[in-house]
Amino acid sequence: MFQFNKIHSSNARSWQKYAKDFSANNDAYGTFFAAWIALVILSRDVMSQKSTKGIRSKGDNEPIEWCFGEFEEKIYEVVRAPELKDCRSKLAERHDGKILRDQNRNNGTKEVLDKLAQIWSNEYKSDLDSEIMGVRTLLIEVRNGLFHGGKLYNDDSLNRENDDKTLLTNLNPILLAIIDELLTSDH
Repeated sequence: MFQFNKIHSSNARSWQKYAKDFSANNDAYGTFFAAWIALVILSRDVMSQKSTKGIRSKGDNEPIEWCFGEFEEKIYEVVRAPELKDCRSKLAERHDGKILRDQNRNNGTKEVLDKLAQIWSNEYKSDLDSEIMGVRTLLIEVRNGLFHGGKLYNDDSLNRENDDKTLLTNLNPILLAIIDELLTSDH
């Protein structure tokens, strides 16, 4: 069983608390950013303990892949929880069945996100691999779009702030549930 480093889990718990405080104040951006930091702390811990090359990744992608690989069944159960069904459905209904707009995305990312939207709209049967890959890709794409600004939109897009808030309002409970599970599981 995997055991998080005590210092890392303590740091992640602090960021988890910040995320929940932001959530209680209806700050969708603060919630996502604080929750993301908690996830990255935990993910880097997984990678540092499991990878033979240590933690040399400069970005968040590789550590997140390690974490989702290590805890894929737990994450899948969390994401599929009945209390998150409304969030999944609302995300799947965005932009005519696209969780995120397609522009500036490679074909592989589009396919993964399209399949996730179809699973969440009950057009496709869920399977662990597709859903885990889809959630991981979605979180990374949202993180990149928000941290680097403007990547989720065409130049002519209106209501960016409202669209971001709606996206985060439905995505944050999923991200928080994943972090809660990682921090409360008996690893």
